[in-house]
Amino acid sequence: MYTYKTEILTVGTKWLSDKADANDIAMLDNLINERAADGWELVTYDYMATSMQIKGAFVVTFRKEKDDIFTQSSTNLFETLDVRYSITDKKELENSNGFGNYSIRAEEDNSYVISIGDCRFITIRFNIEEAKGRLHGGCGAASMREYLENEAMAEETAPHLFAYIGNNRIDLEEDIYPSELTIRNTQMSGGSGEDAELIFELHIVFTRRGMDWDKTLTFTVPMHGEARYTFDYLTSTYDSKDGKVEKFTF
Repeated sequence: MYTYKTEILTVGTKWLSDKADANDIAMLDNLINERAADGWELVTYDYMATSMQIKGAFVVTFRKEKDDIFTQSSTNLFETLDVRYSITDKKELENSNGFGNYSIRAEEDNSYVISIGDCRFITIRFNIEEAKGRLHGGCGAASMREYLENEAMAEETAPHLFAYIGNNRIDLEEDIYPSELTIRNTQMSGGSGEDAELIFELHIVFTRRGMDWDKTLTFTVPMHGEARYTFDYLTSTYDSKDGKVEKFTF
């Protein structure tokens, strides 16, 4: 089994041609070598052509073999895994987080509540709806042919999985419900005072045709004051009450 991730590598501004040049290729080589040093294997990449005077970009997909968490020692488990919840089996598989009452539980209508401490809760609801746009984001496609077919169908209406988080509706570019929710890389910032914030990654895991991949959202949750939070997904930042608050474009 593999874990997949897709990155966008921004390269040079195009003045005379929208094609990739030698400097762009060198940047791509550096990224591939850096990820390889961390154990990530290149799966595929594609160059996104642009209009003149706009930065170009590569979409690059890597994969890494998944560790079997059930064979790890308890010490390693604490280092690599906070909360793991199986949507398929409707049960919490592991909870080794040290921040008190910190867990995931299922509600009705494909909703899941993340409990943080004794006073912070995040509800995520998944729903498949008809919408236009590409599917799988390149990493969920079983083959390059399927990826290209998905890109060609971007203007057609098809089932899309949406995540409702606070006042946000996020198109996850999938056509199936997730199989697992995993919280990792939990850390505190701001000390123990009024500025304390909990930061963690939520990995939404999908399984199809024997292949696993995930979509990652990074949450920042103030531990005091108003019950609101922000999260990052792809190139955008979202506020639980105000919706999308920041978007980066190439």
